[in-house]
Amino acid sequence: MMKMNKKLLSVLVAAGMAAGCNGNTDIGTAGTSMGVVTGFGSVYVNGVKYETNGTEFQIEGVSGTEDELAVGHVVIIQGSVNADGVSGVANSISFSDNVEGVVVSASIAADGTGTLDVMGQTVTVTTDTMFETEISTITDMASIAAGNLVEISGYTSGDGNIVATYVEVKAASFSGEKMEVKGLVSNLNDTAMTFEIGNLIVNYGSAVMELEGTSLANGLYVEVETLSPLSGYTMSASKVELESDGDIDIDLAEGEEIEIKGPISEIGTDYIVINGQTIYFTAPVETEDGLSFDTLTAGMLIEVDAYQDAEGRLIAMELESEKEDDFSIDAHVESIDTVNNTITILGQTISVNSSTMMKDERDLSPVRYFSLSDLSNGDWVEVKFYRDDTQGLVATYLERDDDESSVTGEFKLEGPVEQLGASSFTIGGIEVDLAQYSTASLDLELEVRGTYIDGSFTITSVSLDD
Repeated sequence: MMKMNKKLLSVLVAAGMAAGCNGNTDIGTAGTSMGVVTGFGSVYVNGVKYETNGTEFQIEGVSGTEDELAVGHVVIIQGSVNADGVSGVANSISFSDNVEGVVVSASIAADGTGTLDVMGQTVTVTTDTMFETEISTITDMASIAAGNLVEISGYTSGDGNIVATYVEVKAASFSGEKMEVKGLVSNLNDTAMTFEIGNLIVNYGSAVMELEGTSLANGLYVEVETLSPLSGYTMSASKVELESDGDIDIDLAEGEEIEIKGPISEIGTDYIVINGQTIYFTAPVETEDGLSFDTLTAGMLIEVDAYQDAEGRLIAMELESEKEDDFSIDAHVESIDTVNNTITILGQTISVNSSTMMKDERDLSPVRYFSLSDLSNGDWVEVKFYRDDTQGLVATYLERDDDESSVTGEFKLEGPVEQLGASSFTIGGIEVDLAQYSTASLDLELEVRGTYIDGSFTITSVSLDD
């Protein structure tokens, strides 16, 4: 990830705090946010809609534009959040991928989950990972194979393990394109002129070294580039460049705040690591859902608000678990309410908020800056959602696609059994006759298919959700 220098950061923060910045006078707090882009029409990150008039974009360390960002990219935003907590102004947005290179091996299931080995980096792919492709024959995550050239953005501590939030297939095979990987130097061998990033062995004997006067050393955060094919797990580097001043940590000023969202990669006696950032727990933190340091586990997806102390450490202030989807529906939209930000599908009203990933995947004329206002009744969508005790059904992901009903003739509902009665059970608020699946039990993951016409369900099949 790109890191701002302190002088520039202080200028950006001061600008964000000034009344009337970009015409917005309802300024709350200024600081930094690291998270996934969930939508556009402005840029949505960590549940905040950031206005981007006058925003400076840095893409791979050079000046860029908003059009170079994609839903699923992990970015760093510096600016301000308004007092409402859901809107703000972005002074600067920076993006840098984790690795762009050849797939060594792929182990992806039909549901799109699994792992990719990309130039010695272990990339974990989940149901929430966004997928893009420039190759017509590679249509989904499970189609990715060894030899494909891909770009990965996600959460990493720089040690060769990445939880992907975005995967794009750039080419079917390597044909001289620039390949690059970012990470921490390990197993440095000055004699052989090699080091490792994850399982990748980097031979830097012929590389241009751009280390800004810093000596190559274990633990240094670097970007490595090559135009040559790999030899097994060995890369002949053309350039080794210092990344983020050689430190994966984000550089903040004392007292500056940051919001970080991601999975926990490491837990120590009084700290956790999220996306390479070490966050210390020196006192009880504010939380809305009963979380505490003692309840945290590796892999848990959380959001942390922290500040930098005089020693340069990030100190946790607020802690919140991130909701993960339990259910998914593929069906037609029945109605849309842009005032209350809800859609109705299969008779269920589902809320859409600033944290909902929004994407238009139609083959013809997809809307890049896709939002709820672009939906129409009858559109075919995939919605992933969870049940909240106070908010009801809340969408984590909404994708508009080409109408599948002409092919399948039916909707699809997936999720755990919520309620089990004497003659029926419920999944995602939809009641299913127990006669359709007599061995249903609470929390059992099922897939339901059927038709829904004029408010009436006809269930055609119920099966275990693989």
